[in-house]
Amino acid sequence: MERKHATVIALTFVLVGLMFFSVDTPLVTQQDVDSLIREVPEINEQIADEPVPQEPLRLNVVENSDFEEWDSVNHKPEAWTAQASAYQYADRAYTSVVATGSYAGYIEAQGNDIAFASAYLYSNLGYTTTTLIEPGISLSFSWNTLVNPDIQIGAESFLYLQTDNGAGTAYNFYYYLSSATTGLANTSNYARIMINETVNQWNVFDRNITEDILDVFGSGVLTSESYVRGLWFYANSPVGATGMIQTVFDDIELYNSTYGSWVANGDFESGAGNGWIIYDLDHGYITQSTDHTQGTYSLNVSVPEMRGGSAYARCYQPYPTNYGYPVLYPRMNIIELDWKYNDTVGAGTSQYAYLRFNFYNGTTHYVHFYFGYGDDNLHGINTTTNYYVKMPGFGVRDTWQHSEIDLFEVSNLVGLYNMSIVEISIYAYQGQVDAGVEILVDDFKMMTYPTSDPTFEYVENWGRYNPFTGWGRYSGSGDVTQSTVAHSGTYSANITVENVEDGINRNLLYADIDPALSTDFWWRLEDLQNTGTAYAYINMEFLVSGLNRIIRYVLGSSSTTTLDNSSGSVKYILVDGYNETGAWNHMIRNMTADIEDAFSISAADCSLFYFGVHVYAAAGMRTSLLVDDINFIDAEPPSVDSVLYDATPMYYEDVLVRVSTADLRPGVSTLFVLYTIDSWSSADISIGVYDQGDWY
Repeated sequence: MERKHATVIALTFVLVGLMFFSVDTPLVTQQDVDSLIREVPEINEQIADEPVPQEPLRLNVVENSDFEEWDSVNHKPEAWTAQASAYQYADRAYTSVVATGSYAGYIEAQGNDIAFASAYLYSNLGYTTTTLIEPGISLSFSWNTLVNPDIQIGAESFLYLQTDNGAGTAYNFYYYLSSATTGLANTSNYARIMINETVNQWNVFDRNITEDILDVFGSGVLTSESYVRGLWFYANSPVGATGMIQTVFDDIELYNSTYGSWVANGDFESGAGNGWIIYDLDHGYITQSTDHTQGTYSLNVSVPEMRGGSAYARCYQPYPTNYGYPVLYPRMNIIELDWKYNDTVGAGTSQYAYLRFNFYNGTTHYVHFYFGYGDDNLHGINTTTNYYVKMPGFGVRDTWQHSEIDLFEVSNLVGLYNMSIVEISIYAYQGQVDAGVEILVDDFKMMTYPTSDPTFEYVENWGRYNPFTGWGRYSGSGDVTQSTVAHSGTYSANITVENVEDGINRNLLYADIDPALSTDFWWRLEDLQNTGTAYAYINMEFLVSGLNRIIRYVLGSSSTTTLDNSSGSVKYILVDGYNETGAWNHMIRNMTADIEDAFSISAADCSLFYFGVHVYAAAGMRTSLLVDDINFIDAEPPSVDSVLYDATPMYYEDVLVRVSTADLRPGVSTLFVLYTIDSWSSADISIGVYDQGDWY
């Protein structure tokens, strides 16, 4: 299903028109996504060709928000991070292949495309005055590595033996039983010993642990209290495994000359598994799905089938805490997404999926929006750092839904203020055998200001930024403060330097740049001395078809400053008002045109990666700059696709006129239509009312 960014408005007047528009977003809304694309028959087409009111834009800052770009090497969406469980299973009363008696311990594991697996049997011996190493202690067991198809890419079975000197210092051993690992090296606290016997046969391990410690670490590490405290029997399978590694263990005995029963149920003959700790997991998956609302694919985060233990999958996009996106006032930061939830109805409470927001203000706070739960009830107790909320549409299964969430409303709902969002993650969990859970997500956007707080009205108070919320510093050596000489509001950003370079920046950004997008920056050069090198510029780094291209918009520079445009990746452009001091100047630039003109390349695939304001003065000199309202604007209005009349108009009759408009950028909330009934001798403005569709 494709959904157009289209607006349809119904007006009761005769339209001969000119349009104005503004950009806005509802606080929190929810709806089902209709699979039908409604088209309005075209009667005639008009394009607004006059200036329109321009409003600062919130842009989508989520890279690969439609999940169309896929990293086939790491098996995840480009620009996202993926985590998932992989299959690991242990049987403490295994009967198929045993060394002696009726039972043995069995482990198997298989990694998947994004995660390795590590199955184990663990005997926790704890602290005891009897498993002492110094008098002499040995370990014996039988093992059979049944199959190890991925040994050449890292699959292995091994024993991890833990010791303690009684004062908390560990000297531990890895005994490799089936492995192709090379270059093994001992360290100050870890020994690695290759044994590596034949696959699919019973082998016997019988070693004097005391002698091994003396051989590797020397006699100086042993004390009268040194003891063996844990035995871990592992089967590890790597990412990208082609099959399972399977290993059986039996007759495990830790012994000395007088005693040999420290390992509880070491022969597994109780048949109940007592004495052994295990942790089972099944596969979680991060994939593309052809069930989608936009483009060709959606994101699938799922556990299709659970055979035992539990399983999970998680896909997330982090933002550095230095450059997080602040949530300071209503509609500053809006989340938009399409989603479809499914689970196994009636399979119990241990299946769910959620969207989690990580908020940061010196402490990380987690707000979980649940798409659904197995029993259709919300579980979890709110704490000071974890909060649990139902997504509008919670529990609806197998239906695409569209949600918009105002993160300011969310943070205030749970009593959080002056926050920045530093991570967004999508998570699915299944803990019920023979059940599955799935969350599909498409068209995931975070609509906010790429320049964080573009007005510089907010100074954070928890020590991360210096001093503006969401802005980093170039060097920290200059004077960067709030100034009451502002273009709008109360404050601007003051950057004053002497004999240093400093400034403010936003790094690791993502914002699509298109031909309709222009800068809307205000700047005021207060002082720039001309006796040596000095400059002030706005530095914008773009990714253009994967290549880094930098434009430095020069606001002022001394006559001795060299602005060299010979580089193929860095260009300088002198802006209108260059070197003017004591007055606010407006920098409106079409970035697409600038990139294409400066580098003679197409900017069809272009995004903003870095934004900085840099100010420099050589020794004995001073440069001072104010910046304010660092915004972006949409310079192109919506187009009129069609105008429909319900009837042939008669003089003095009210006539319903239906106007279908479209805009390339989502987020248009209101259309202002200028119309006349007397050939523009006079004109009126009407506000459009949505007749079908919605704001997106």
